[in-house]
Amino acid sequence: MNLGTFLKELSSRAATPGGGAAAGLVAAMGASLGAMVAALSQGIRYTSVADSMKKLEERFLESRDRCLIFANQDSAAFQRWMAAARMSFEDPSAREEALRAAMEEACRLPMALGEEVSGLQSALATLQEHGNVRVLSDVGAALALLSAALEISILNLRINQQGIADPCLRGKLMRSIESFDRTCAVMREWESQIRSRLEGEEWNE
Repeated sequence: MNLGTFLKELSSRAATPGGGAAAGLVAAMGASLGAMVAALSQGIRYTSVADSMKKLEERFLESRDRCLIFANQDSAAFQRWMAAARMSFEDPSAREEALRAAMEEACRLPMALGEEVSGLQSALATLQEHGNVRVLSDVGAALALLSAALEISILNLRINQQGIADPCLRGKLMRSIESFDRTCAVMREWESQIRSRLEGEEWNE
């Protein structure tokens, strides 16, 4: 669906799309900004880093596309959970198994999105250090969007873990949450540093 339709559905009483799909879209927007900054850091003034910036541009574009896929898959996963919840109680074991599988899938997607966003940390660090300073604010915007997507993934994992009985999977969820929290803290700190740079008088030199 186009963006207008997505937002209309997101603001409706429909169960999907929801927060997970929104996180995927927000992450895709952050990755898109990263690609833009990398593309604008390949000119004459940036010949020394042009090759690395070209690779970063491709990395961000690939991430953008994967994040959009995660957004679509998240809605589909929640619909499968609702279908399992509506199953007849006449066969409780089949219903329980369907709910278990659906809940595990519902956890897998925010974990995958969080890992995708976390994997951009090194690329974002390079943009801050070597990217086109004229679009430094867009690096900050990318950080803000990507950290927001991570925060949403953490919230979704927190609520979904209530339906996970497998202790191994619950442990994996908790480790992911802790990892994403650390990445969020780093991204927020970088965003704060960019804000401080932009407040300075010589930020564009």
